Amino acid sequence: MVDEVLVQAFAAFYFIAKEEISNMKVLPLIEFLTRFGLNDMQYFTHRSERSRQEIFLAIGAVIKSQVVKAAANGRYFSLLCDEVSDIAVTEQLVTFIQFVSDGHVHTNFLSIQNLLEHHKSANADAIVDMITQEIEKDNLKLTSLAGLASDGASVFTGSDNGVGVKLKKKQEEHMKEGSAGVMQRS
Repeated sequence: MVDEVLVQAFAAFYFIAKEEISNMKVLPLIEFLTRFGLNDMQYFTHRSERSRQEIFLAIGAVIKSQVVKAAANGRYFSLLCDEVSDIAVTEQLVTFIQFVSDGHVHTNFLSIQNLLEHHKSANADAIVDMITQEIEKDNLKLTSLAGLASDGASVFTGSDNGVGVKLKKKQEEHMKEGSAGVMQRS
């Protein structure tokens, strides 16, 4: 019974995450399920804020791995990025990934990163560094990056030092390194 209760609870959490419904709705959903048929849900005791956060983080990691795997199976992907400040005035880089899979265009959340954790300012170099770190961490190929969308801020679109220009240069470096390695092996 314990396993069944956990499976039902995790299914509720997964539904909330996958449908992009506010995580504040998970407890009302569990209460609803308890009242209308899943009586064993009353035995789900991991309802503290910390427990809910851990469950959502675990489920989020699984969903992200599915998204990244689907994106990696395609030939190209694009990124949609924006720099935002949260209520604690922390500079965050929010990134979505867009790719084609099974004949459909998919746009999914990819990451949110603290730009000032390892950088002194939220400039183009910091953003490029964070984007390339995320691409590498997710085992995506920088050479498969086909597009970058932003809000049009000069940090992204600057013709000399914008994120787009810097990413293109990094991409060209990766392409040269890759072709040099192929030539040396021949």
